[in-house]
Amino acid sequence: MATVVSSTEIPPGGEGKIEVKISSTERASGRISKTIVVNSNDPNNPVYRLKLSADVETLLGLDPQMLDVGMLTKGTESNHTIKLTGKLAKRVKITNWSTDNSEMVGARIKRFDEVDGLEVTVKAPATDGIFHGSMKIETDHEKLNALQIWIQGRVEADIVYDKRLVVFQPGDTNLEQPFLQRILTAISDPFLNQRVLTRVRLRSLTNRPFQIKRVEDTSGVVFAFARKDPETDDWLVYMKQIGNPKTLFGKLYLYTDREDQPTLFVRYQALMGNYPPPGMGNRRSARAGRPTAKNR
Repeated sequence: MATVVSSTEIPPGGEGKIEVKISSTERASGRISKTIVVNSNDPNNPVYRLKLSADVETLLGLDPQMLDVGMLTKGTESNHTIKLTGKLAKRVKITNWSTDNSEMVGARIKRFDEVDGLEVTVKAPATDGIFHGSMKIETDHEKLNALQIWIQGRVEADIVYDKRLVVFQPGDTNLEQPFLQRILTAISDPFLNQRVLTRVRLRSLTNRPFQIKRVEDTSGVVFAFARKDPETDDWLVYMKQIGNPKTLFGKLYLYTDREDQPTLFVRYQALMGNYPPPGMGNRRSARAGRPTAKNR
């Protein structure tokens, strides 16, 4: 945003002008608001704020503005649609497209109702982690002849979590109880007062069935158990901090019946405090649906 003042001095009864230029490049469409602060030697109004707003209209753009394909397994494909949008969309044709990663992105031009678009196929790379690329879409418009869209996603193993890190809060623990009592309480009725348990959901991206056979925290900080969601094929893991850790971060191990992912783990951040008394047991293991304890 740029401003131009016609004069820095205004005589009594006179007037001045402030010319304002607002750039809409930071927003593709929608409402944009700006504030101009005017400082003067007027004792009654030393600071005056001018508020400006405008509606940005897109002449030609893409829908979506960015293509997020979400989570994919290695080598799998995901199909998506990109369309021209804006005031000129119905009159403009897509003439060509290109990408910076031809092994990952493929597309073909297609007419959707009254606007041009692309049917895009994104193939997940063979390595885990976040992947990204871009597409350049050329049009027959004289000035708006090149549009660009960013593509991103994440390659995961088939079984995925809804939480990558569980952070325990003061209300999620029962450290005020004696250490042995915490274990016995959790074992005797793990479903009691589930509102203080932290839940992690696991699902298969390809809808392949799996079972969680056992969960275990070898450090003895977290008690946990797993059960299958009765309404879906997902599994739910419930976690509760019952011990005081020596380190801030830990892992809860999950053992499954899948050969491709026999052992999983959920990372957690625990509350720090006094360590549990020695000899009171520091290892807990629970089978899915029915928790048990070792060394109790």
